Amino acid sequence: MIWIIAGAVLVAVASFVLYGRAGYYRRIFSEEHFHEVHSTFLDLLQTQSQGAAHQGSTAPSSALTSAGLVLGVTYRAAGDDPMLHVSLSQQARPTTGAVANRFAFVLLCVLSRNRLRLDPFFTASGVHHLVFAGKLAELALNDFPVAFAAYHSGYRPLPFVLQALEPTEDEAQRH
Repeated sequence: MIWIIAGAVLVAVASFVLYGRAGYYRRIFSEEHFHEVHSTFLDLLQTQSQGAAHQGSTAPSSALTSAGLVLGVTYRAAGDDPMLHVSLSQQARPTTGAVANRFAFVLLCVLSRNRLRLDPFFTASGVHHLVFAGKLAELALNDFPVAFAAYHSGYRPLPFVLQALEPTEDEAQRH
């Protein structure tokens, strides 16, 4: 009898956890959330580009979406090496490859009319980064219907690689 009760409790807990997780992913991958991410990215990019026009580079700007995706944007248009840096992470949980890849790809679709070099990487903390270099002075940006259609028709995972931002202890001791 105890085994039956324990089994029923285990099934109930597993169902609750899986249903909650499925609801989270339904929300984060909904078209409405992709639209929110698109709008948030454009807002952050506009703020960054206005600051860069006056100062040459800006401090990072970030925003949290309703589904818990954190977007960070840094923009440097001046100098010989203009750069746009975007970071993606999930609030209060590890950033999954599925979330990072899908939202990174939709951001690529927003920027697809520009000839930019891309360096996608993630750090040990789980934050995923997109570093764009090239002609950033006047970015051509796709509106949401165009970017979302391109995402749907051409999605493929990005080649994120692990990159250390700080030297490891062994590397620091060697120098």
